[in-house]
Amino acid sequence: MEDVSLAIRIKVAQTPNELEDAFGLRYQVSVGEEGYLDANSFPDEMVIDSYDRKSHVVNIVAYADSGAVGTMRIHLELGQDNPPGAQNQVGDIYQDLASSWSEECDEQPRVGAISMLAVRRTWRHRRDVIRAMFKLAAGVAQAWSCTHMLAVSNPKTSGIYERVGFKTMEGSYRLECFGGHVAPMTCEFSKFHHWAFAGLAGSLKMLDFFSHRFQRLILAPEENVFRQGDRQGEAYIIDSGAIRISKGGPSGEELTLATLGRGQMFGELALIDTQPRSAHATTLAMTELIALDGEEFFNALEDQPHRIRGILRLFSERLRRTDELAFVMVHGSARQRIEHALLDIRKMAMPDEKRPGTVIARISLAELARQAGVCEADVHGYLETKKHSRNLEFNTRRIRFLNAG
Repeated sequence: MEDVSLAIRIKVAQTPNELEDAFGLRYQVSVGEEGYLDANSFPDEMVIDSYDRKSHVVNIVAYADSGAVGTMRIHLELGQDNPPGAQNQVGDIYQDLASSWSEECDEQPRVGAISMLAVRRTWRHRRDVIRAMFKLAAGVAQAWSCTHMLAVSNPKTSGIYERVGFKTMEGSYRLECFGGHVAPMTCEFSKFHHWAFAGLAGSLKMLDFFSHRFQRLILAPEENVFRQGDRQGEAYIIDSGAIRISKGGPSGEELTLATLGRGQMFGELALIDTQPRSAHATTLAMTELIALDGEEFFNALEDQPHRIRGILRLFSERLRRTDELAFVMVHGSARQRIEHALLDIRKMAMPDEKRPGTVIARISLAELARQAGVCEADVHGYLETKKHSRNLEFNTRRIRFLNAG
């Protein structure tokens, strides 16, 4: 049985080795595991077709410690020069979309087409990995200004596409190289984008600026994103989960500076300097991060210098919040520090499906006490007063805010 690590990085293949990983994984899955492609047609043990030679094509690869575990492809569909075997179906679908869209909006659609989804059998239970690949594809499609998404799925994968917003169109056709029937599926890009980025409103400017340059990380609880003193050039936006930012104290103790949740950014100073990290960043739960490398950051700003003012505004807002935290921690009473910490925690709280109108933060009282710099008894006493006023409910592992407005 393969040892399945929990730490995964999802990225756009850029180097020859990364492209070979994508093409080789297609072969492993479609020939070795599923057997629907003939091995004799691929003597180099890599599955490559004419789509891979298009001008706008990107391959996404998910990596674990064991190597590539998942891949998918996205290309810009122009409705022409489709590879043999598609039987003109893709072109027909494009023409139908073009006709209806031009009547409605007086412009031609830009269609991002997803294909070649391949996930190793021992990883197919990891829906978070598959979702992360689709989210990265949404970022690429956004950079291409897509209006629609298109996919051709087989019965084994159609459910995956449906969960991210695709709908099956009428009519299936037989694809000989696949040895079975496949069905076209489409989705308006606005719906696909909403699925990928809903709830990240506070970070949409960064996501819009660098949509096709991000990578994604999936980490288990209590994993280090980075440690104080590390030299690392990435900034992060939290898509799901929670992050503790902490720092070593003068007596060797670890002081919690903040608890961050979905949509919040951290580590951004690494984008503009090469100094060692000034704090630790540790996951508190299963966490998915959107990562931006410093080199990609500067390449994007060189390509789009008009973005600089907006980025500087984002960074200045972050520095103001840091100043506010420092002031409260130095001059605030225990109650004020708890209240400030609770405001941060409420930002990371998620809607509670069991209790409409409430949000829930899965954080321990001990963690809240560390963040506020007070003892756990002080936190318990303060929360009891809020509980009696019916503002929240809590136990040792979570806090539920009753007024979600």
